[in-house]
Amino acid sequence: MKHPLVILTASFCAGIVFVASFRLSWLLIYSLAVLFLIAGVVFFKRRLACDIVLVCLAFLLGVLLLKTCYILPSCHIAKIFSYRSQQPYLVKGFITSEPQIRGNRVVFILRAQELQGNNLNRSTSGNILVSASDKKPLRYGDGLILQGRLYQPWGWGGSGQ
Repeated sequence: MKHPLVILTASFCAGIVFVASFRLSWLLIYSLAVLFLIAGVVFFKRRLACDIVLVCLAFLLGVLLLKTCYILPSCHIAKIFSYRSQQPYLVKGFITSEPQIRGNRVVFILRAQELQGNNLNRSTSGNILVSASDKKPLRYGDGLILQGRLYQPWGWGGSGQ
């Protein structure tokens, strides 16, 4: 390769763009990466074949990097409750955004640490967009215990956020 870092970086970025455009199985991507890694060991002495394998590995590394960003831990709040909770939950956490007053409500993001309700009491992770009618003075970093119903936000699941 004449400019190996440029070619490998372009291949890595192409992998990120590719996986953002197409849905692929994580197992398929992982299997291909292992296959190309084995091929790299086998073709180590052959210059052209080794270069091709390295470019493919950089591409698959970009694919794997973006694909693993979407994997949520088992304790994430999105995996604990259904789309719309019927019963109120008690959530303990802290404010991770500057609270904004919108009309008669205050809106902020709460980083959840603990969730209680519906015969459940466990540590959790994830962010909750809170819209509360109470206008008590709140600040970034305040610890709170809130009670209310949980809903997944509109458009949830497609953007990876």
